[in-house]
Amino acid sequence: MTKIISRLSLVVLACLTASCANNPLRSYKSETDRTITALDQNGLDLASQSLNDNDDVLYHLEYGSLLRMGIKYPQSESNFIAANAYVDAWAASYHNGTWGNIADTFQATLVNDNVLDYQIKDYEKVMLLTYRALNALNQGDWDGARIQIQRMYQLEQLIQNYRDAQYAEMAQKSQELPQNMVSYDQFAANNEANYDFDSVSTPQVLALKNSYQNAFSHYLAGFVFEALGEDSLSRPGYLKALQLNPADTMINQSIANLDKNNKPGKNQTDLLLVEEIGHAPQIKSHNLNIPYFYSINGRNCANSISVSFPGLVPDRVNTFANTYAIDNQNPQPYLFTNINLMAARYLHDDLPNIFIRNILRATRDLAAEQSACKNGSTLLNIAALGAGVILNRADERAWVMLPSQIYLSRVRVPRGKHTITVNTALGQKTLQVNLTGAYHIVSWRVIGNQVYFSPDESIIPK
Repeated sequence: MTKIISRLSLVVLACLTASCANNPLRSYKSETDRTITALDQNGLDLASQSLNDNDDVLYHLEYGSLLRMGIKYPQSESNFIAANAYVDAWAASYHNGTWGNIADTFQATLVNDNVLDYQIKDYEKVMLLTYRALNALNQGDWDGARIQIQRMYQLEQLIQNYRDAQYAEMAQKSQELPQNMVSYDQFAANNEANYDFDSVSTPQVLALKNSYQNAFSHYLAGFVFEALGEDSLSRPGYLKALQLNPADTMINQSIANLDKNNKPGKNQTDLLLVEEIGHAPQIKSHNLNIPYFYSINGRNCANSISVSFPGLVPDRVNTFANTYAIDNQNPQPYLFTNINLMAARYLHDDLPNIFIRNILRATRDLAAEQSACKNGSTLLNIAALGAGVILNRADERAWVMLPSQIYLSRVRVPRGKHTITVNTALGQKTLQVNLTGAYHIVSWRVIGNQVYFSPDESIIPK
């Protein structure tokens, strides 16, 4: 009885703490729905107000993105720095051998993953440093961008080492599961009607080298090093981008120009145009409750194993590039990074680990429910079953304010004033720029039919 009361106490406590960042009953998808709707209505301020200010890592990621869309680069960077502190803490925990997982695993097994501090996903870690580099570039700090790119290279190596070790540990844990438990592959095969396992195993998803490296980040590295005159570092950036996006003719042209020392002339600007489309996938928890009946000491009891998996909810509105122009030129948008696919690859790689945690939770629930049945308490048996169903919720948190896709174009134009035009279903959105340097970047985000430009501060006409 004590175990059941303790279990129910967790439910009550969760309900009383519904506003906290680590609420086990939290539905982050509902929160981000409001933010996306506000952005679609051209309401950056309203979108910012819709965020749940828990001063946690996810708040800083989302708010930093909105501030960047509002051309508030210093404030955006402050939030990204706060979020980056969590990545640094994770890296430190790996280096000192603690992995930062011992206490977390216990709590997650007891309740669910929502009780933990948000663990930034691998692709989100890399994109965080990419956007910190962009914030630096937008403020004219090319050396600052260089620092973030170097940190990105180091982070990618650390992620690879961490995942190799984690997958080895996961394989060991899978051998320790009770023999009468189904394997992950068996579970997936038997539950295709209840969960879309195919969506995270498409040929496009499996074609990705991993879930964290992307062509845009590495092309940006090549562009920055080229602008800084460090061709020996620029070429590896372009080559890595080509490895991650082999069919891209723009990358091949950039490598050819670098090899031929084909640089912008004295009165020219090499302009990188970055179009970010939509938002990253939201996550919705999918529960599979398997009821069964059994008897203990002559008593008939009802039971249920409740398992939960995160499912991706991609942006269905912004699904392809908007055409755009600079003056009378119409550059071709090249798809460099698809975060929908990266999120799916991350989930594909992590689902077996999530399955193991679900099995541990199911074992916990069975022990509580069978204890209630054995003691002859129908009420407590129902309460234990209900508590398991309520608390078994997959973590719905993700950095949703990332774009779903990133397209690039690169053009050379005379220095001076130009007009960038983005076409939407509701008409054209324009930005006037005054290009004064040899290399510049202009990016923008399309959400619904709204366009949020993020140009360099130095090229906005006064």
